[in-house]
Amino acid sequence: MGEIKLRSYQERSVAEIREALAKHRRVLFCAPCGMGKTICFSYIAKESQKYNRKVLIVSNRSEILMQNGGALQCFGLDVDYISPKHRQVPTKNVAVGMAQTLKRRVESEEWLDYLREVDILITDECHCCEMDFLYSLVREDAWVLGASATPARRSHQAQLGDFFRALVVSVTVKELQDEGYLSRSHHYSIIAPSLDGLNIDSGTGDYNRKQLAQRFESKKLYTGIVKEYMRLTPHKKAICFCVSSDQAIAMTKEFVDNGVSARYILSGSFDDDNTYSGKREQVFEDFKNNEFEVLVNVGVCTAGFDQRDIEVVILNFATVSLSRYLQATGRGSRITDTKRDFVVLDAGRNYDKFGVYEAERVFSLWHDDHKSVGVMAMKICDTEKRDCNGRVGCGAMIPVTMKVCPACGYVFRTQEYEYELYLEEVQSNSEADSIESFVASKRKEGWNMNRIMVAVCLRNAGYEKKAFVQAYCALNPTKSTDDARKFWFIFDKNVWSKVKKRKKSENSAELFAN
Repeated sequence: MGEIKLRSYQERSVAEIREALAKHRRVLFCAPCGMGKTICFSYIAKESQKYNRKVLIVSNRSEILMQNGGALQCFGLDVDYISPKHRQVPTKNVAVGMAQTLKRRVESEEWLDYLREVDILITDECHCCEMDFLYSLVREDAWVLGASATPARRSHQAQLGDFFRALVVSVTVKELQDEGYLSRSHHYSIIAPSLDGLNIDSGTGDYNRKQLAQRFESKKLYTGIVKEYMRLTPHKKAICFCVSSDQAIAMTKEFVDNGVSARYILSGSFDDDNTYSGKREQVFEDFKNNEFEVLVNVGVCTAGFDQRDIEVVILNFATVSLSRYLQATGRGSRITDTKRDFVVLDAGRNYDKFGVYEAERVFSLWHDDHKSVGVMAMKICDTEKRDCNGRVGCGAMIPVTMKVCPACGYVFRTQEYEYELYLEEVQSNSEADSIESFVASKRKEGWNMNRIMVAVCLRNAGYEKKAFVQAYCALNPTKSTDDARKFWFIFDKNVWSKVKKRKKSENSAELFAN
């Protein structure tokens, strides 16, 4: 393979990073999933060899380790590896290593000496806390570059601003989509369990895993997800994120039972279930080669998982972590020659907190993982109520400002239209001479509220207050009888008392209207 040529936005990013490193020494680089941050810092590593710099690139996942090593080799660099399989202290100028492995080995003096000799430290997925111990072990004058698509941490953790002095954000998801480098997302809200009453773990800062698993382990949920997958994205290549191992296994079997080929992969050692799973590397390889349609996992296929032809991301979990949400949804953002869009099926109402994948977000060195600044409010294309054209919606997530769903053409009901339908329902379900039928018909004719209430009181002499309350509740479905009684005192004082003084021979409604 020949050397990789940087795209224009990558060249711009590299220039900004180098300028920031020259000024601040310790720089955080924010790059969306699929932007090619590995290419950017690999290029920086290559250029540093003109000055014989010693470079160490650290990640927290074996998949990312191999990905980084491969990118460096594409730039013609000879690389040493630091992993459980590679035990020697690196002798080459460029090395890639596992954070967990390094943390064990720095207990020895020879490994500490190696870290003190590093000129450039690059931490990939630096939002993960596994890298934190490194920042104090390298020389003060060393250059330190952290890279992440989601540079945010929970409030109780050490913040990235504790380790970095400047932030470089050179391109957004929306810009990459507009330039044709990332796929556009289409979000759908599908069947979801209630999240009421869930506790937040002090250790993880996220929903209690056991409680969350209980909410998501139901036959109804599994069936609903498969049904929506087949309705919206039948047999498209998908990745499904789950809360627990039991849930992942059950979800996989549900897909298979409904004619969808699926396998699962768990975060620990590989499962010996050869029917629904298998060795981790083999499952990944089979998925890459399209041997099955849906890959179900628990926390495995997030950062560093690069399968470009994924067309559907199924969020069968809920989280309060922006990082977790973006890392999961970002798995579908890559493009191919035949793919320019991907679908997110959200069964955890995560969009309520974080918005759609490409929403504009403002990160900082002190960004709280539980917050998503500047996210546009969204609404669901109604799958139950028909619009004015008799059409049922599709469940897509779109900005609240849109009046027509771009996915299916559903025309969103206005408040006025909803109220018209409500009045028709009241009228059709009431007796012809009832208060409810009367007030609904007059409201549809355009009478204002006070005029209607005057007419009701005139028709129900001696029982004005009771009739008023009944009429008020019929016309205001969101109000209670207590609300109606409160409004009666205002109406009685300011309107009805004046009407009563007028001549009985006159038409009170007409006089009032004038």
